[in-house]
Amino acid sequence: MSDDEVTELSMEGNAKENVVESGVSKENGQGNVAVPYGEILVKLRKEKRTRKTRLTKSKHRLQKLAKMRATREEIESCIEEIWEILEEAQAVMDEMSVLALKMENTELQSEIMKESDSLQEETQEVIERAEERLTDLMLEAR
Repeated sequence: MSDDEVTELSMEGNAKENVVESGVSKENGQGNVAVPYGEILVKLRKEKRTRKTRLTKSKHRLQKLAKMRATREEIESCIEEIWEILEEAQAVMDEMSVLALKMENTELQSEIMKESDSLQEETQEVIERAEERLTDLMLEAR
C-alpha cells in the first residue's frame, strides 16, 4: 500500500457490522462515514470494556445466587445471561483481533486472543461452580 492510500474502516451500526474500505474519502458510496483504524480500535476497546463489566457483574451475581438459597430457575437464568454476554464480549474481541491483523500488529492480535481465552476460562469456572450448586439443589429436592 502506498503512502498516499489510507486504509480505513467504515462504521455503520455496532462493531459486528464493520467493513473495510480503502481510499481517502470521508464517505463511501453508501453514505457510511469512513474512520481510520485507530479510531475504530478505540471504539472497540470501549465496547469490550462495557461487555466485560457487564460480564463481571453477572458473574458476581451468579456467585451470590449459588451461595444463597436461590431457586434453580434463578441460577439457570443467570447462567444463560452470562453465556450471552460472553459471546458478545468475544465477538468484540474477534473484531479487535481482525483489526489488529489488518493493522499488521500481531502482538496486539496475540494479546487480544489471550485475553479472550482467559475470559472464557474464568467464566466457565464460575458457571461450573454454579452448575454444581444446581446439582446439589436437584439432589436436595429428592
